[in-house]
Amino acid sequence: TELRHLHLDIVIDQLHYILYFKQISMAHLHADVLELRFQSTCNYIIQAWEDKESQKDTFAIQCLCEIDCYCMSAVEVPQIVLDRCLYVCELDKLFVEQPFYQSHGFDVLWHCNVCTNEMSCGFPPLGVPQRIAGDNNYGG
Repeated sequence: TELRHLHLDIVIDQLHYILYFKQISMAHLHADVLELRFQSTCNYIIQAWEDKESQKDTFAIQCLCEIDCYCMSAVEVPQIVLDRCLYVCELDKLFVEQPFYQSHGFDVLWHCNVCTNEMSCGFPPLGVPQRIAGDNNYGG
C-alpha cells in the first residue's frame, strides 16, 4: 500500500504541474491572438472539410500528435488532423460554440464518443514555432 500511495502522490503532483503549466501557457497569449488563432483554425477546418467532400455531420478534431483510441471508426466519424496542436481552451471553444454547424451543417468533437478519451493533446509544444499567417506570437 505504501507503493500505491507513492504512485498516487506522483500522479497527483504531475496533474497539478500540468494544470498549473497549462494555465501559465495561456496567460501569455493576448485575447486578439487567441481570436486570430481561432479564426485560423476555423478556416483550416473548413478547408479540410471541403477537401474531404464528406456528407458526415460530425468530425473528430485531432492535433499533430494524432491521438486515436480507435473506438470510433474513421468512416463513421471522419477525422480532421489540424496543422498544429491547440490549447485546451481553444478545443473547448470549438466544441462548445460549434461554429460550423449553422453555416456548413457539421459539428466537431475532440473527445471519443465511446471512451471519452481526448483526441487532441491540448498542449502545444513549447519552443517549437508553429506559425500562423499574421500571428507574430510563437506561443503554440
